[in-house]
Amino acid sequence: MEKEKEKKIEDLICGEKKEYIRKKFFSQKLGELVTEIQSKREITEEDQEELMIFLSEIELQDKRNVKLLLDTFGGKIVGEDDVKPPSVAELTTGISDKEWREKADKIIQFINTTLDELRVVINDSEQKKRIPKSYWLDTSVKFLSYQGIIDKDIVYKNQLYRSQITRFIDEHGCSRAEAEERARITKDYSDYKEVACLKERIERFEMLAKKYDAKC
Repeated sequence: MEKEKEKKIEDLICGEKKEYIRKKFFSQKLGELVTEIQSKREITEEDQEELMIFLSEIELQDKRNVKLLLDTFGGKIVGEDDVKPPSVAELTTGISDKEWREKADKIIQFINTTLDELRVVINDSEQKKRIPKSYWLDTSVKFLSYQGIIDKDIVYKNQLYRSQITRFIDEHGCSRAEAEERARITKDYSDYKEVACLKERIERFEMLAKKYDAKC
């Protein structure tokens, strides 16, 4: 019993659970956290030092996770200006989309694999019980860091699909409605729909993650 009490005390910083502090950190609500703590107790120098050490550990671990992802999948954090797909006009001049596809496809594969593995775990009651409390928030942060590249790829693939509509009209003189129907059976359209559906899966995961995280 004494050991259990000691463990519970160790899991508290400034009277708050570490999981709760972690949640506030990633929600960028540290100011709100400090206000909550101050309303319950006086923050001593010892409290300040302990909280700062813990927040530093969280930040360091987060940077390690990001580095691991980048080392594994390559490229920089999504959303940076130098990570861009070529335009359709550029493709017609002979510019390749190879570099973009390598980066985007690795991220798409990572997200699909993560979601597929989660589906297997959720369907197994024993494995489901072993999901760490931090999993939902951590995975949401990872997905969020890649959201920009998913959005760019949706726009890029949509442009490729729509260029097929234009091509059918120009080459076959068909109506736009007929051109759209023809374009829908091309690979460009299926590629566009796949990444668009992936974004919907990510959004559903984030909604689910918020529910699970709120229970922790």
